Amino acid sequence: MRISHKILIFFCIFLSVHATAQNIGIIHDKDGYTNIRSTTRPKSKIVGKINETQQFVFYSSDTTNWWKVKLIDKKGSSKEGFVHKSRIRALYQSEKIKEVRYHQYGATASSFRLMKRNIDSNDLPDSYLIETIDIRGRVCDLIFFWEGEIVSNHLCYLPPWIKYEYPNDTTIIHRNFDSNGSPYSDIECEVWHQTTYHLNSEQTKIIKVNREVKIDTAQYLNEYGWDKDLLFNVLREMNQTEPGLGSIEDYKKSTAKLNGKFPIGEEFKLYKYGEPDLEYEEIKALLFK
Repeated sequence: MRISHKILIFFCIFLSVHATAQNIGIIHDKDGYTNIRSTTRPKSKIVGKINETQQFVFYSSDTTNWWKVKLIDKKGSSKEGFVHKSRIRALYQSEKIKEVRYHQYGATASSFRLMKRNIDSNDLPDSYLIETIDIRGRVCDLIFFWEGEIVSNHLCYLPPWIKYEYPNDTTIIHRNFDSNGSPYSDIECEVWHQTTYHLNSEQTKIIKVNREVKIDTAQYLNEYGWDKDLLFNVLREMNQTEPGLGSIEDYKKSTAKLNGKFPIGEEFKLYKYGEPDLEYEEIKALLFK
């Protein structure tokens, strides 16, 4: 499903009576929205509305068909209540997500630099990063926000939404997405949509890397005026380029990383991170503890 660039993705932790699992959901309703009720009674007061383009936190329950939800708008105000489970479709498997953390970042001329870890989700600054962590202590998502919305006016080499998948214990798949939630690559900035990292059995070393470009070729041909042969030659070269063995892209911005591990390759050089800052100090502490 293609997600509107106006979508708001907020991951919050809250308590619920009879709740069994926290999850992230979207509305599944033919009307395109559903009402939030004040209690688990079908005729109780309507306290809010969730549109099909919004994501929200909900808690499933084994004792009632009305599940508690929490929705936060771009101004930071929240609505809590109950929605019938038939109107909720989970985006993440609740048993896989353990924790959500918020971090403050600063946008420089060339990067998103971390400024403060584990900030209060009820008092968010203009620029913040959301990190989701699975039950094995591994980062799953890194999403960059500005004033309550996923960053859309980013530099071409700074994707605002990064996903990590772990098909097995020695493979990490890194994928870039734009603010719409669509696969993101960029030819001019040499941004690959997917990078697969193969690790040693101890999960400390990167031994092989594969990359894949995924772009809207019609846009390059019709809007940007690229020659077809040139475009496909460039794509072929990008996909065949031997990637370097440094570190897992953007892993440095996660607190969880690979359950506390920061795998590196033979080309990794700590000094390339520039002046000592929060990211630098965290990586140094992990590698030289």
